[in-house]
Amino acid sequence: MSKVISRIQPSPIPTGQSDLTPASFAVCPELAAVTQSYGAEEQEYYMRELRRLATAADERALAFACDTLIGAVIYHVTFRGRPLEAGDIEHLVEGAIGSLAE
Repeated sequence: MSKVISRIQPSPIPTGQSDLTPASFAVCPELAAVTQSYGAEEQEYYMRELRRLATAADERALAFACDTLIGAVIYHVTFRGRPLEAGDIEHLVEGAIGSLAE
């Protein structure tokens, strides 16, 4: 797990704004910063590994799988406020890889 994700502390989100929307970033500016930072740090690595595993996948499918994986990690840690155990992360990665299967 990246150093950024391990430092995330859940922030309270006002009732009715639990979905990740542009309003969420306005209410929780640190979420925008973490999302951008984590995405920048991890996206290159994930894209490289997904390309290696799914050589027939096009860039759109790879980007979707990568963004979905990063988004899922951020959601669970930030919005749900629950630490991800190794098995949880494995399931998320397996899901991203599975989405590229033909």
